[in-house]
Amino acid sequence: MLDREGQLYYPVSASDSGPWIPEFFGNLFLVNGKLLPYLEVAPRKYRFRVLNAANARFFRLTLPDGPGFYQIGTDQGLLTQPVEVKRLSLAPVNELT
Repeated sequence: MLDREGQLYYPVSASDSGPWIPEFFGNLFLVNGKLLPYLEVAPRKYRFRVLNAANARFFRLTLPDGPGFYQIGTDQGLLTQPVEVKRLSLAPVNELT
């Protein structure tokens, strides 16, 4: 979430033992620190490494009127062969360490 001055705002709880708010839903998405990024691309294949760093949102990535994606790996490592998918679903990482 961004405040009125355009600064990143993330609320914290009053608890010293657990200051982070679980499942906070902001009103905007930042990609690599940019708000509403846009990139002109050539019509060719691209390789992306994607991480869902949101603490509560799930994302479903698709290409409009496009062929789809070739998934080559997961959080468990590389697949034995590329798999063509029309949609990539990303879940938030919730690890307690």
